[in-house]
Amino acid sequence: CRRNAGGFYYACYFLPKKKRRAVYAVHAFCCMIVDALRVEAHAINTGTGLRQHPAVVSPRHLAAPPPTDETAEGELQTRLAMFHDRLAEIYDGKLELPAVASRSEAQHALEAFRQTAFEYDVPTQYLLDLAEGCRINAATTRYATWTALLNYCDHAAGSIAQIIASVLGVTHTDAHKKARQLGAAVRLTTVLRDVKSDRD
Repeated sequence: CRRNAGGFYYACYFLPKKKRRAVYAVHAFCCMIVDALRVEAHAINTGTGLRQHPAVVSPRHLAAPPPTDETAEGELQTRLAMFHDRLAEIYDGKLELPAVASRSEAQHALEAFRQTAFEYDVPTQYLLDLAEGCRINAATTRYATWTALLNYCDHAAGSIAQIIASVLGVTHTDAHKKARQLGAAVRLTTVLRDVKSDRD
């Protein structure tokens, strides 16, 4: 987080240490999901993929790689299926990682997220929503309606805001809904900020 998301890192700096580390683990894991769903296929289906993209790649996938459709859409669907499997391993207590001394930075982050997910009871649906946001983004070059754009922002960032709200201990009836709206608003703001660079 300090290297790759400085603003986020410092925004969370004054949280209690335990929650700060948990929020950093959430951010790192969410970034790992996004990266693993958009990286080239050759970077996933290898031992290097296991170390660099453990949010999606597991030893089981390397032992028997799932069938892939060569189209970009087919490859993304395969990757999403791998992520669903990996998420089940995390939440079912079946996550396999190397010994601590042999882990990559990404594998350490994955373990930190696993601990966070159990300690703060993070619902899997929020992570599935994030993956759906990645799918929407990959499949869409132009949002035809405001509703479609908001749906993307809600999935891509509203879901992350809800995960962070879970870690922070938010319990008020409307709080998760408001957190999701705030996350979507932040994503929309970054879309607007990047219009020129994206156009270029």
